Amino acid sequence: MRRIIKLGINTVWDDIYLQETQGGRYRHNETFAVDDIYQMGFDPCHIEVLEQFHIKAFAIAPIFVRQKLWGLLAAYQHSESRHWNSSDIKFLSQIAAQMGVALQQAELVAQTQQQAADLLKVLDELHATGQQKQFLLKVVDKMRKALTFSGHDRDRHVEESLPYSED
Repeated sequence: MRRIIKLGINTVWDDIYLQETQGGRYRHNETFAVDDIYQMGFDPCHIEVLEQFHIKAFAIAPIFVRQKLWGLLAAYQHSESRHWNSSDIKFLSQIAAQMGVALQQAELVAQTQQQAADLLKVLDELHATGQQKQFLLKVVDKMRKALTFSGHDRDRHVEESLPYSED
């Protein structure tokens, strides 16, 4: 009978080495497989962490988004040591690569949605500006007609006030 260890959502596994080396071997797109944690010469503190999660063997592949190390995809063997075949590592690497593509696409979708929202806002502002422009054009047109009408009346008024003379 195999035990399944349920890791909580709040489980955090800080790896200071990875932080200090900015991803170590993984930033060079290397995978890493350990068939038996007790045969690798890990420090006791590292073994302690692995034992806490009942890990006996593991394989890790890097996840890249736009040539930048985004994270790691790991597969763990909990029941016993395990020999990782090259096909296992290749499969894990392919999944990690697909995750990187999916993450990049998700970022592009988010950017596209933000740009669409920004464009809608600009269009709304332009529409409002267009309405204001139409209003102003109507006001200017009325003013022009009023000035023309006033000018026409004034000219007629001036003509009426001039003395009539016949030559």
